[in-house]
Amino acid sequence: MRITYYKLPQNLSAREQYRILKAEGFTSLSEPPQNLTDDEILRVLGINHQCKLSEAKRMIKKYGGSGFTEWFDKDGSFTDSTEVMLNGRNKGSYRSL
Repeated sequence: MRITYYKLPQNLSAREQYRILKAEGFTSLSEPPQNLTDDEILRVLGINHQCKLSEAKRMIKKYGGSGFTEWFDKDGSFTDSTEVMLNGRNKGSYRSL
């Protein structure tokens, strides 16, 4: 099993990150109140956003940022974490055995 995450570039303001995530359907939150600080907005939004591998690749191409995939065995134990690459196949180490 795999779970893929996308992380926006850090050079974007918290409000810009919110607008991108809202436009791409990653959050259902309404516009954050003006009195919230950037740190508070980021705490609400989170850092890593779970998505499909194809969505992570699309977001990296469109906005920059990074992505990674966590790989798990059938029993649920963590086996590997790999960076999302824009070219080629994104395989966990256990698949290459």
